[in-house]
Amino acid sequence: MRLLFSTSHRGLVDKMGKRLAQAGVSCEVRYRPTLSDDSHSPDYKELWIQTDNNMQWAYSLLAMHCAIGRN
Repeated sequence: MRLLFSTSHRGLVDKMGKRLAQAGVSCEVRYRPTLSDDSHSPDYKELWIQTDNNMQWAYSLLAMHCAIGRN
């Protein structure tokens, strides 16, 4: 598994995970809590890709998503 991206915007990770799954890319969303004691530090999610063969396709889909207005 390889990390595609992570963000504190949980909805974005979930949405991209669904889009990648619809495109046939095996992926997994992981939740990572903040390790600091600072309550202002947000938790975040990570989007992991199952195989290296899908990384280029996943990067392309992520780039297209960002280019068309983050919808």
